[in-house]
Amino acid sequence: MYDVTIIGCGIMGASCAWRLSKSGLKVAAIDQFQMGHSHGSSHGQTRMIRQAYFEHPNYVPLLMKAYSLWDELDKEWANHQHFQRKIFHKVGLWVYGANDSSIIEGIQRSATEHQLPIQISPWHDSSSNEGLKIFEANAGFLDTEQAIAGLKQCSLNNVDFFEQEEVLSYKQLEFSIEVKTSKRTFFTKKIVITTGSWTKHFIKERPIPLKIYRNYLYWFKPTTNFQLKNCFGYHLDEGFFYGFPNDQEGFIKIALHLRGDELNHPCEKESKLPGRDLPILQNFISKYFPELNPKPVHFANCIYEMSPDEHFMIDFINGNTNMIAACGFSGHGFKFGPAIGDLVYEMATKEQIPDLARFLKFRS
Repeated sequence: MYDVTIIGCGIMGASCAWRLSKSGLKVAAIDQFQMGHSHGSSHGQTRMIRQAYFEHPNYVPLLMKAYSLWDELDKEWANHQHFQRKIFHKVGLWVYGANDSSIIEGIQRSATEHQLPIQISPWHDSSSNEGLKIFEANAGFLDTEQAIAGLKQCSLNNVDFFEQEEVLSYKQLEFSIEVKTSKRTFFTKKIVITTGSWTKHFIKERPIPLKIYRNYLYWFKPTTNFQLKNCFGYHLDEGFFYGFPNDQEGFIKIALHLRGDELNHPCEKESKLPGRDLPILQNFISKYFPELNPKPVHFANCIYEMSPDEHFMIDFINGNTNMIAACGFSGHGFKFGPAIGDLVYEMATKEQIPDLARFLKFRS
């Protein structure tokens, strides 16, 4: 019998596996796909990481924990035989917006409340828009594929991974939980459900108020020898545009953070055509990055599992301390992965929700 079985091995499940691998517990981790797949929210080359969190200051202590754990994982990964590239790249982040931008105000609020170092200066764009630009030197990006690979490889000695194996059901018995998959039956003391966009269909004990959206990531090729050193974000009337430094092929990834095309189920066929946001992105590029060819070199789908208030949901299912769910990461969760793994470890071993996560309990 396993002590803990993790269902779903995207960034959150893989992070839980890595943290629990250090606990001395007997752990299983199951995913219906091969880890590192492109069907969910844990692919696409890069994810931004930042501390002056405009979403809410309550996330900052979790981010501090995440920063420490990403550094720890990078050190472990660098010494592993399958190491390819580091995960965390601290390249800095520029964010631009109007003086009354909710994002600019949110960054300043979190920085002030938690005494985070940021640099603020006036900003004027080519259309005479006036506002502020904020530089956060401690921000940067995470290599998504290396993150999943590192978390898995650094857990292998103490976690049994079962990939391309669908969980069909789970059932609380008197002294254990029965987990049936497409290939076998497990018995475990506790389960951790980190199934991302599948969560609302997977958990049967209570309704999970999530909506699923397909969003798009785009890569653009410079027309000159254009090099971008920092991550960036622009909060404009059309939404929040964000992007990353040149990748290994020289391309620059840019996306628009919004609720995209709503889906009934994450298994709906992936779109082979660019999203309706591409013309908006191309207008943005022509204005702010004329060095880029506005025709994308390639693009990728990315699924958002959105909670009603866009805050995470981490809790015991109906108060059952043997069943833990972490979901609703709403398009901004990847950076927290190892910190979520640490929270789940605390919940699994102490059977209570840590103070850092009390604001993320289930909400109707």
